Amino acid sequence: MLTKKKRRMIKITIPVVVAILIIAALVVLYLKTDMFKSDESLFFKYLGKNKENISEIQNILKNEEFKNVLESNIYKENDEISINYIENYGTTSENADNIINNLRLQINEEVDKENNYQYKNIQLLNKEDERLQLEILNNNNSKYQISMPDLFAQSIEIDDMKLMTEKTGYNGEDLNKIQNLINLDILEKLEFNEEELENLKNRYIQLIKEKVNKNNFSKKSNQKISINGKQFDANAYILTMKKEEFNNLYVDILNELKKDEIILKKIESVQEIYDLGLQNIRKIDFKDQYLNWVDKTIDKINRTNIGTDEIRINVYESKGTTISTIIETNDYEIDFDNVNGNEKFSGITIKSPNDKIETLELSKSGDVTKFVINSKKNENSITFEIEKKSNIGEKDAQTNTIIKYKDAINKIEAKYDKKIEIVNDLKQREFNDDNIILDELEEPQLNEIFKVINENTLNKVNAISKNINITDEIKKIFKNIGFTKEVEEIILEGTSESEKSRYNSKFEILKGENLSYEDILRIISNIEDNIKDLQVESNTKLKIEINTQEKNASLVQKLKEFVEKNKRKKYNIDMEYNESTGLIQYMILTIVEEKR
Repeated sequence: MLTKKKRRMIKITIPVVVAILIIAALVVLYLKTDMFKSDESLFFKYLGKNKENISEIQNILKNEEFKNVLESNIYKENDEISINYIENYGTTSENADNIINNLRLQINEEVDKENNYQYKNIQLLNKEDERLQLEILNNNNSKYQISMPDLFAQSIEIDDMKLMTEKTGYNGEDLNKIQNLINLDILEKLEFNEEELENLKNRYIQLIKEKVNKNNFSKKSNQKISINGKQFDANAYILTMKKEEFNNLYVDILNELKKDEIILKKIESVQEIYDLGLQNIRKIDFKDQYLNWVDKTIDKINRTNIGTDEIRINVYESKGTTISTIIETNDYEIDFDNVNGNEKFSGITIKSPNDKIETLELSKSGDVTKFVINSKKNENSITFEIEKKSNIGEKDAQTNTIIKYKDAINKIEAKYDKKIEIVNDLKQREFNDDNIILDELEEPQLNEIFKVINENTLNKVNAISKNINITDEIKKIFKNIGFTKEVEEIILEGTSESEKSRYNSKFEILKGENLSYEDILRIISNIEDNIKDLQVESNTKLKIEINTQEKNASLVQKLKEFVEKNKRKKYNIDMEYNESTGLIQYMILTIVEEKR
């Protein structure tokens, strides 16, 4: 029988145990659910879950399974690229008869990475006629054989790639960069890893927490929201601020972005990729432009930061997942939607007050991935779309990619078909016995070979261009879709003083006095791709309009004929600059009058 003291202890213990269990349950409910949490904490909780959405977007863009097939097997690969361009699409004058539609690029490849073996056969075809061929054979880490039957009689061999790059003015670091770009390894630097995403999330959420009043948060339950044509039941967690308060927060975020090492390193990676491929076309300092954009944005905010308009950031949560984040202002609205399930969808929509809507969407359903950019203003719409379908089996793999562009009267489709066959072994091709080994040659011999290849390449390209007018056809397409004009605007708008100086120096070096007709013909040949128009100022003075995006072949020919007829004359060359841009607009060609 229990004593009175023991019965009292049991009476005391039972309430304590119950209290502990209740407290434990409440702690679990608080940590694992949204019960008892404030609107502020829930806003930041689901705002932070956008980190998971960004990770999912990166996963959609990856194709690790396909990459693994290539890394771990011996295989043969066949690639084919073709383009279909329709002019005046959907009108009575619709036209698909152009040279571009007749071209196909074929790449046949054999790869055995374990034995350092790779062979590529690249062919550019016009209908069924072979136009240009290149073969590359690599049977160890640095030894290459390159055959260009249309350009050079003998095959070229490189036994020591490092030595070869040094002889041609490159170094080991340049070689590694080029190799990384070819293998696309460098693109992985653009991805945000989990640590970086967590760091970014914590940094900027903490910044917002420090700057925003707790009373600015609210909640709306049982909201209906439509994403990608589907309805969702959601809770909305809302941060409401006045315009000045929001802009002050925006400035603080921008100032933080200026010194954010994670963001700056991604920009450096973009710079590295650009420099390897395009720096010779136009030098761009991405970090400098990024910092200039931040400074200009801050300056604009500080000059216009007046008003009592309300700005809202709405975070929508459905079943514990963030499905949409919307920024609403009187001037614009930005929506970031993200749905993960059997069908994955991510989209950004920007709505402007002038009825302009711009969307960027990424989706994946089964084996099909789509990336779509659309810009719509009133009834005018421009759409750019990439659709990729992958099919990976045990012994083969295939991807079919279609890139589409469509506006009111133009339609372009580029197809890229890739087929891979896994094989047990390959009959490896052998190097020719009569190759010219480049890295054993001295610089004068190297220069002579490169000179022959360059001349033959130029002749081949000229022959192809003359026969099928591929250059003019491409320029025509770019002009029709407005790409040429946009490139010009980008170049002029974003050109710094140093870039202007580099651009102008290419033409300023041509200035001179008492030049012979041979000198003039050579100069015309050097800049003929930049001659847009020709104006006759007098019997002795011509104004040649310079434009890097346009060429007038007939005027170039007339200009050469004019100089030929006046071969006994001497010439002066000077430049005239555009007052608004500071760039050279005209080359002035003047015949020197003979002294009597």
